[in-house]
Amino acid sequence: YVSSLHGPDVGKKLALEFLAGYIVEYTLSVDNMFVFVVIFSFFAVPPVLQHRVLFYGILGALVFRAIFIGLGSILLSYHLVVVVFGLALIVTGVPACEVLLAGDTPGST
Repeated sequence: YVSSLHGPDVGKKLALEFLAGYIVEYTLSVDNMFVFVVIFSFFAVPPVLQHRVLFYGILGALVFRAIFIGLGSILLSYHLVVVVFGLALIVTGVPACEVLLAGDTPGST
């Protein structure tokens, strides 16, 4: 459809971007499944309760994500909060730049 509207080059580019995104998301979902198996086996969660644990975990993640997005949008409307976060980034970024300018690699410290 995109190729018919915008030409074959644009259609090809968008198709490859979609495919790359799909592959990345697929590999991340497989990685998540591996993490779930490791966590369930470490904490010895019985198979009967695994669905409930996943359901409440996902529900909790969605609720907390909504809360933090809401709080973040409210907090960032205040100029002072933006300045404080900016200063925090500068305070933590300066030592990182000093390490890089000294020629050290992050793994050697």
